[in-house]
Amino acid sequence: KNIDHSSCLTFKDLKQIAKPSLIVLVFTGMNAKVLSKMRAHGVLPPEDKLDFDGAAVVVHSDLDHGAEWVEDQLLSRAAEIRSQWLVFDSFRKAHSEAIIKASCEAFEAVIGSDVGSNLWKYASLRTLDKGQILCRQGSINSTLYVLQEGVLTSFVMDSNNKRVRLHKMTRGAFI
Repeated sequence: KNIDHSSCLTFKDLKQIAKPSLIVLVFTGMNAKVLSKMRAHGVLPPEDKLDFDGAAVVVHSDLDHGAEWVEDQLLSRAAEIRSQWLVFDSFRKAHSEAIIKASCEAFEAVIGSDVGSNLWKYASLRTLDKGQILCRQGSINSTLYVLQEGVLTSFVMDSNNKRVRLHKMTRGAFI
């Protein structure tokens, strides 16, 4: 697991192209030898610097952490766009009503007309603390959850009993 001089120069060129376009290169799972070469060629910042000339690169120890960082960036950008779009109360109200109606339509398609809109009468609020488990792997869950606020991350245990992240969900997700 190594990287040669020409590959480092290619990544350096990519970084130069990406930077003005606000594109971030995400590197994951690199061993010490590759990290050292990438730093020596100016692709990555030196170990003692977090920011390197406004670097357009991010380094994570493994793919899971890199993917989670990308998800966080996408969710953050989506929230920023939504906050700019919903600047007037009338837009917020129309948006909220559309979300509720769309949720009801999904139920109506499955269980019949008008039932979906009445289903909310039977819903109850459940609040979880950070780190609290909603459901466990292998258990039978007969409840449908709709995430109203916050972030929920799903994990499974692999064959070595190691926790593996599946994905992250935000407002509106059905669990």
